[in-house]
Amino acid sequence: MDQSDLNLSKRTPRENAETRRSAGVASMAPDWSLIPFDVHCGRCGERLNGTQGEACCGCGLEIDWPRLLPLSSLQCGSCEYGLLGINEKRCPECGEAFEWPDVLEAARSRQKSLFEYQWRERHVRSLVWTWYLAAFRPFRLWREHDINSPPRLIPLMAFAAIQWAVFAFGWMGVGTLADWGMNWLAEQLNRTERYTYHFHLIGDFHVTVMLSQIGTFLAFQLLVETKQRIKVRWQQMFRVLVHATALAAFAPALACVVEVFIDAVPLIFPDRLPMTLERYHAVREAVLLIGLMASWFGLWIGFRRYLRMPRAWLVTASCMLVGFLAARSFLMIIDPFVRQLLFRAVF
Repeated sequence: MDQSDLNLSKRTPRENAETRRSAGVASMAPDWSLIPFDVHCGRCGERLNGTQGEACCGCGLEIDWPRLLPLSSLQCGSCEYGLLGINEKRCPECGEAFEWPDVLEAARSRQKSLFEYQWRERHVRSLVWTWYLAAFRPFRLWREHDINSPPRLIPLMAFAAIQWAVFAFGWMGVGTLADWGMNWLAEQLNRTERYTYHFHLIGDFHVTVMLSQIGTFLAFQLLVETKQRIKVRWQQMFRVLVHATALAAFAPALACVVEVFIDAVPLIFPDRLPMTLERYHAVREAVLLIGLMASWFGLWIGFRRYLRMPRAWLVTASCMLVGFLAARSFLMIIDPFVRQLLFRAVF
């Protein structure tokens, strides 16, 4: 039976293994005599050379052998000569020296279009595509991300910094346009109202969100039993956290847009009474709550699909709750002195 007849492409490695066993197909483990380099589990780092099963002996991760070892894609970086079966660290075609970890990582990422892998060559296009997947199609995002590929911290930190720039300056940018647009509209309608949408760059809201993210990351490090059982490394947790906040980064800008819409309705239709201040703030907080829920959903999907963590929803909720409580405790107990220094430095 041919592998394509089994329709394995959209299933988990465990389902693929069960399907192959029921069909009498042998394990997908490679011919280790052709592999002159060490192969490690993408989650716990356990050495896998000689393994014939479908799971890691160290952490129990179901192994997708074709993704872990794309043998047909092992090529020389200079001349693209196939290197499978070569024992020396030099290309026999062009003489270029190489290291097997670099060749293996290049083979894994060659077909990936995500920012983490294409940030040097197609930075804008890959950034937009990754942001779209992380915000609106997280299931597909984590199908494209390979747990066997080590996280690349430089592009991940760049992606996080860009998200924080959008988060911090989004309200300011939208608010500046809204100031001009709403005041111009009021003049055209011969109204006396004047509008301003001012939001401090550094305030309790931004500081709380920033500290909550740091607290969420650190809270997971405190789950000693969970970490020992599934053996997740902090770099992989960081990869999940960076992608989980892609949609939430737009929450402040969206909240400003909602406020503009609320103000525009009574301005255009004078017979409509303006919304009360309590409801006004309730709508803003509802938008920000949606951003918080989007972060929880992104973390949950990352834990479940990428790290393959059991009870991922509970772990996600626990980490976010601990992170938020730690952030609020810092602001209420420790922060007054530090925040004064921060405001003085910024303003």
